[in-house]
Amino acid sequence: MLLGGEIIVPTGPPPDVVLSQWRSWFWLLILLCLTGILRLIGMDIAGALLTSLMFCLGVVMIREGMVEIGKYSLMYSVLCVLQLFFDILPLCDQLGGRVTRHSQPVSSVKSENGEVKATYTFVTKTTPFFAGSEGFVYNVQSVAMILSPICMLWGLYLSFSAHREISNHTHRLINDNLNEVQPFSAHLVQAAARADDMAEEAPHPRQTFQYFQGQAHKLESHP
Repeated sequence: MLLGGEIIVPTGPPPDVVLSQWRSWFWLLILLCLTGILRLIGMDIAGALLTSLMFCLGVVMIREGMVEIGKYSLMYSVLCVLQLFFDILPLCDQLGGRVTRHSQPVSSVKSENGEVKATYTFVTKTTPFFAGSEGFVYNVQSVAMILSPICMLWGLYLSFSAHREISNHTHRLINDNLNEVQPFSAHLVQAAARADDMAEEAPHPRQTFQYFQGQAHKLESHP
């Protein structure tokens, strides 16, 4: 029912269980903001934009007493899964050492017809995930690569648990309302049935209208 086609979008404040997680959402937004800044420092513009998107959507979800969290919690969890997938792959690949590749010219030869033939070599360099000799930006990139999956895992847990609690709470309210309406409906049906029975048992009034049975006369007008 959580991911089925009968998704009910509730309105109003969420249950108390979801409201109690407000502090966790607040610290998640702070961590997202920090990750976005670190990615921007590390020249990861695309990653910074994606992190900023998650931050802005989180702000919309928890503002004004978290009244909008029911509309966006499922979408937020899906976005967390997608970004987690694209963050965890390079992290697992580079935890044992970050690999950088660059080309450098080796020699160039000018032929008789004026053509220049240059020879390049590709250099592959493996450095530790954290290395003080690589500079500030390099280590900032490494920190951001670790923080981003943590944010996505945390956001996935909070958003999906909120969606589950809100869905269960909404279905409980619907079932309670149905249980209250059913006895009233049954009472109305019984009352209608009794009214029909009483109408059938009631004596019908006698017909007092009598047709004219005398001789008909034609009226004649005299000049």
